Parts: sequence; C-alpha cells; structure tokens
Amino acid sequence: MSIITTPSGYKFHWYVKFFFWNQKRKYAAILEPARLWGRSPKVFATLASLYGAFDRGSSPLEPALRCRFHRSMGALFVLASIHQKGVRDDAA
Repeated sequence: MSIITTPSGYKFHWYVKFFFWNQKRKYAAILEPARLWGRSPKVFATLASLYGAFDRGSSPLEPALRCRFHRSMGALFVLASIHQKGVRDDAA
C-alpha cells in the first residue's frame, strides 16, 4: 500500500492513459507509482519510454548494464521528486 495516493477523480492526460492501459493489460491493475508519476505527464512519458526501450528483448545492452541503468534512473527520480517538493515548499 502506498503512503501517498492519487485522488480517484484526477484527470490524466490522454497519452498517459495509454501507459495505464498497457499496465492494466500486463499486471491486471494500474500501479499506484505510475498514477503518481502520471500527474507529471512529460516526466512520466520520458521515464516509461526509456524503460521500454531498454527492457525490450532486442535491446543492445547486456542485462548487468540494464540493471545499473534502472538503479541510476530510480535514484535520479527520487532526488528529482525530493527537490521538487522542496521547491514547492519554498514557493508556498
């Protein structure tokens, strides 16, 4: 269960809904982290596209390098969200 949840009536951009459709098809549910990142659609679309490009079967990267990429991207987005929260708190 997620500590932060997305409001049930939140209106997502049309292109984010394609990612949700794929998640529902693959995992039988829309995952809450995707709903949270979907509230920032450009960042979410970029992240999902990068993951899709590197996770495809014909990816030129070897599995160890792919794993390292995923960990680095995860750390980058954690830092970006912490920074964004700080910027919003300072603006308020």
